[in-house]
Amino acid sequence: MDIYGIINSGDMTKIDLLFQKKDFDVKYEEAKSQYDVTKHKVFDATSRPAKVINKDTGEVKDDGSPNTIKTTVEVARIGVPLQETIVEQRIGFMLSLPVKYNMLSEDKNGRKMIDRVNYILEKNRMDFKNKEILRRQMSELECAELWYFAEATDYDTKLTMKCKILSPALNDILIPVYDDYGDMIAFGRKYKIKENDKEIEHFDIYTALYEYHYVNRGEWKLDDLTDTKGNPIPNPIPNPIGKIPIVYHSQDKPEWYKSQSMIERLEESMSNHADMNDYFGSPILAISGEVLGFSQKGEQGKIIELNQEARANYLQLTTPPE
Repeated sequence: MDIYGIINSGDMTKIDLLFQKKDFDVKYEEAKSQYDVTKHKVFDATSRPAKVINKDTGEVKDDGSPNTIKTTVEVARIGVPLQETIVEQRIGFMLSLPVKYNMLSEDKNGRKMIDRVNYILEKNRMDFKNKEILRRQMSELECAELWYFAEATDYDTKLTMKCKILSPALNDILIPVYDDYGDMIAFGRKYKIKENDKEIEHFDIYTALYEYHYVNRGEWKLDDLTDTKGNPIPNPIPNPIGKIPIVYHSQDKPEWYKSQSMIERLEESMSNHADMNDYFGSPILAISGEVLGFSQKGEQGKIIELNQEARANYLQLTTPPE
C-alpha cells in the first residue's frame, strides 16, 4: 500500500478511503450516555413516562359529581452511577501503585538516557495521566497519547517531550491505520478549531516519516504552519524519531458492558419502589359515611366524631412492599 502517495496527493476522497473509522461493538454515543448517570433511561420521559391522573378542579358538574381534568404527575427517577463506580474501582486495582519502569544500563550514556526518560515521565506526570488514559479507554472505548517535542527549560538539553491526550470526549476523531500484519502504519486525528467564531476542520496525519497537517477553509489543503516566532514550518513536517509518535488504546466494549442490563433493572426497581413509598409511605385514613368533627392539631387524645353508619380505616397494602 502506497500510503505516502495517497496522503501526498491531497485528494481527500482517497485519504478518507484510507482512514476508515473502526466500528466498536458498542457505539461511543451509547457508552457515553451509559457512563453519564444523568443520561440514563430512567431519566428519559419516553422510557419512563410521567403518570397520568384525573385531578379535581374543586368545581362541581351539573349532576353534582366533581369536575376533573387529566394531568400528569412526575414519577420518581433514581439513577445509580454504577458504571462510573466500576471504572474507578478497576483503575484503583490496576494503578493505585504507580507503574514501574525497569530500565537498566551499565553504560554511562545509557544511564544518562534512563535519567532523561525518567525526567520526561515525571514532568509529564504520567502516574496521573495513566489513570486518565485508562479511564477514557474504559468509558470512551478509545484514547491516544500524542508525544511531541518542546523546549526544555530546566534540563541540560534544548528539547524535551510532552504528552497530549486525545479522546472522543475531547472532540477528537481517532483513526489508526494498520497493515495486514496488524502493525500501525499511520494515524489520523480529525478535530475542529474555532477561528473568528467559525469552526475550522483539521486533519492531522502521523507516519514514521512525516506529520501532515491538513485544514479545510473552503477546501482541503496542507496548512500554512508557523512557529512561535512567526517563522514558517515545512508541511509535511519530517519526523526525526522514525516512529509514529502515537500510543493508541482501545477496547470493543465499555468496562460495565456485562452489568448494563442489571443496572437498568436496578434503577427501574428503585424508582418504582420510591413511587410506591410516595403513595403509601404515610398513613392514609379512609372514611365512609359522614364526619361530624375532627380533633385539632396537637390536641391530646385525638378523635374523629362519626355518625353511626360511618366507618374509618387506614389503607394498607395486602402484602408487604418487600
